[in-house]
Amino acid sequence: MDNQQKYLSGEKDATLFFDTFFSMCHKFKIDYAKADPKEKAFIDEMTRYNYELQKAKRDGLSTEKIKKPFPIEDAANNSTNFPTE
Repeated sequence: MDNQQKYLSGEKDATLFFDTFFSMCHKFKIDYAKADPKEKAFIDEMTRYNYELQKAKRDGLSTEKIKKPFPIEDAANNSTNFPTE
């Protein structure tokens, strides 16, 4: 892979990451600049998961090994769940 291909590949990844980040902020109605640490951690984790999922699908890779954003057991027993609206 030459330098131009590396640069363009990095650009695609950066665009996908930021599109995913802003989509998560919009979806969960969180203004990241004004968010508290818990909200930021939530957006960071949702962005990571969705970015990795979309990137794997785009690149034709398996999505099986992508770490889920939150363990289901923890979310069911945690009284600090985030709203799902």
